Amino acid sequence: MAKRPRDPRSTASAASQFHTLRQIPSIGPAQCRQIVAVLDADGRGTRVQQRRDEVRGEVMEHLQVMDLPAKDPASKVQVSYMSVAGVLQAKCNACPLFHDCLRAIAQQRDNQLTLVVYLDECTPGNLLSPDNARKSNLTYWTILQLPHIYLEDTWLTLSVSRTSEISALRHGMVTLAAALLRAVRAETVSGVPVELSGSAELLFFDRALLLADQKACALPLAAKDLRV
Repeated sequence: MAKRPRDPRSTASAASQFHTLRQIPSIGPAQCRQIVAVLDADGRGTRVQQRRDEVRGEVMEHLQVMDLPAKDPASKVQVSYMSVAGVLQAKCNACPLFHDCLRAIAQQRDNQLTLVVYLDECTPGNLLSPDNARKSNLTYWTILQLPHIYLEDTWLTLSVSRTSEISALRHGMVTLAAALLRAVRAETVSGVPVELSGSAELLFFDRALLLADQKACALPLAAKDLRV
């Protein structure tokens, strides 16, 4: 397939084109890169997210996808998030300190722990000249009883979504926040299996705490009658 000259009126970056194409369920990452390369005569985009699986291979297998209602009633928006059980096991395997701390608190509390979910947003890049097209909403989680939750490494990623993607959702961030909390509950309500020192354990979260600013805390509460 021959490349055609890039439309000079187009301002979309290769990454933006890639993420737009990824909204089509039948097109995989490799095909998206090929399409972006054809659209860009200069060859840009041929390696967009190509190293994602190599860099985060130990956790990428735990990536989940859910379809949420779009503003267009006939459409759906795909949102990616990480499996709580899968990421927890991967973290234990990769970090001996995290593993030992989790084993200790599980023994102390008879496997009854407390989940903390943190909602935040950020704009990557230069803070003095923010690029709002890159603005994203971030969701992390940790276990309250861990001794060092003030450290960044004790927080695990649940979901990262660009604001531009969230704006395509019906009810926007309200829908996303509610869906993520429901997904976490569905996965953890019967316990979270994890292997600690060669022994299989089943951890239970007796409750979940939501950590965020006032606006973010109000989002899932506003969705109490929402069906997603």
